[in-house]
Amino acid sequence: MGALNSIKMSGHLNSVQNAELRALITNYEDRINDAKEEGKLIQELIINKFIPAVNQYISLNQRVKYLGEEYAIGPTSFSPDYEGLFQDRSLEGIISYIYIWRIDELKEEEQLKEMMVKFISTLNEEN
Repeated sequence: MGALNSIKMSGHLNSVQNAELRALITNYEDRINDAKEEGKLIQELIINKFIPAVNQYISLNQRVKYLGEEYAIGPTSFSPDYEGLFQDRSLEGIISYIYIWRIDELKEEEQLKEMMVKFISTLNEEN
């Protein structure tokens, strides 16, 4: 991003002869920002909605053991409520939103990858 921003800010973008390359440089930052925003939405949804909803049914102490013993916090006095977890309509909706937004995020990431491949290909053609 630094090199692309330098090209844009210094006015050297006008010296790029290839119109396709100029468009790729101009649009790349916007596409990156769009992908970052999508990721932030998912992260906020997980932190602000999903985790608190799951915490109602299964404590963090009970979940971290799946990450490894080094993450074990200690015993808990709460019993897990898996039945409640799997019957929570609101939680199902939150999971659905995470899933849908993640699909959109993956599509944006794929488009960015294609854009980078095109950028590299165009640069190689220029040399």
